[in-house]
Amino acid sequence: MDYVEGRVLEDDRLPTFTPEERKELYDHMNEIMAELHKLDFVKLGLENHGKKGNYAKRQLNTWGRQFHLGIPVIEKYKDKHYYAPKIIANTPQLYKLIDVLTAQAEKFPEETTIAHGDFRLGNLILDPVKPRVAAVLDWEISTLGHPLCDLAYFLMPHSGGLLVKNRPAGIPSKMEFIESYCKSRGIPLPSTEEIAFWTALVHFRMAAICHGVYARGLQGNAGSNKALDRGSAFVDNIKIGMRVMGIPMEESSNL
Repeated sequence: MDYVEGRVLEDDRLPTFTPEERKELYDHMNEIMAELHKLDFVKLGLENHGKKGNYAKRQLNTWGRQFHLGIPVIEKYKDKHYYAPKIIANTPQLYKLIDVLTAQAEKFPEETTIAHGDFRLGNLILDPVKPRVAAVLDWEISTLGHPLCDLAYFLMPHSGGLLVKNRPAGIPSKMEFIESYCKSRGIPLPSTEEIAFWTALVHFRMAAICHGVYARGLQGNAGSNKALDRGSAFVDNIKIGMRVMGIPMEESSNL
């Protein structure tokens, strides 16, 4: 492991960058992700780095199970935090999203590549001066998986975050980024339906993660003193996932 000098930024809007610098950096991030997914994991000796195939279904099973385990915890400690009733009210909504995603999990083309699992701006070291990526960090959850899940995860700010309504000049739109990625990899553009599926899947996964963090926060054994702040993110991610899949939210969940 080498020491790499550079910058680690968290704000996807890159407020201190010029439009030209934003475009250059987003293009380079796109290029690096595409190159990662083009690697031959067998030739690299990484065929045992994870399971092959059924990645979407495995994600749904794993994070659905974690979500289910957190429900009784939140029920038990619901009087400890004002947001707990809304978490509980939205539980059926996430189950509904899981059902819809599970029904479509085997509908789209299967592909297995190296998947980073957490490819985002905050996990990159940027060149100290240039708008270029110097290193990719946090490989501990990397595995063999579907590349479009990595892509959808990176584009979460475009789907329901800071870049939905206030995308600064120079940052590509969601479709522009996807088109550039597919061109770099030499693959066909995914259908609108497939893009929606992977977008909803990553928001489901984030909702399940936030639910678990919130549950641990209620128990008092979370690793962060901001764990209870993840309650609203749980609800927000459910809403985005359901909106993308065209699933109506029930009135009882809009407390």
